[in-house]
Amino acid sequence: MPDGFKEWQWGVIYTVRPELSAPLMRGREYRIAASVRRGVVKDQDFSAYGELYQRAAWMASARIADLTCADEGEPLHTWTMQHGWGCFGEAFRFAAASVTLGVICPKEGESKPQGVAPAVPAELMSPGGSVGVADPRRLDEIYNEFDLRELPCAHSDIFLFSYGEYVPTHRGIPFDPFVERAERLAKRHMDRLRGPESGPLQIVRREWLWATNPDVAVVHVYFQV
Repeated sequence: MPDGFKEWQWGVIYTVRPELSAPLMRGREYRIAASVRRGVVKDQDFSAYGELYQRAAWMASARIADLTCADEGEPLHTWTMQHGWGCFGEAFRFAAASVTLGVICPKEGESKPQGVAPAVPAELMSPGGSVGVADPRRLDEIYNEFDLRELPCAHSDIFLFSYGEYVPTHRGIPFDPFVERAERLAKRHMDRLRGPESGPLQIVRREWLWATNPDVAVVHVYFQV
């Protein structure tokens, strides 16, 4: 990486279970969570939670738009399971909003969960809901987007997409498919921000590793925006 670059300042941390890469099984409930974090000035009031909340909801909904049911029948049903927004941190303060959506391909005649109503603008002027209480072990897919840069800073145009996928074991599994999926999702994420005409990613660095207990294939893709 370039001299002076500071890691984990701007990017996305994404984790997925392999079941989300295939059409969804009918009758099974899936959970997708998205959160957005932004650095804010310490000791100053913050009320722009609406922007963070809408972005978190957009990320989760955009991902759900890619999903399909394994067979014909009733279409996908989604609902808001949990949401929250607020400011956190002492030494470094940040604002955050999170949205967890439930997804199901309902069986015929099966009742459909309704969840909580989406937050309205008046609610999003001050902290509310519950942030960060969802159990990651019960989530099928997690998006965590963060921007903690203190501008100006060196190489502020380098974005990290950290991809993690659960695997039953890491023995004998090549990294090629994980690297391919990481780059594809990173490109899709940026296309949604900049438009599909933005062209290929200008990749600065790739790295891959195993995280264990549980086994997770991890790929980091750094690219210039």
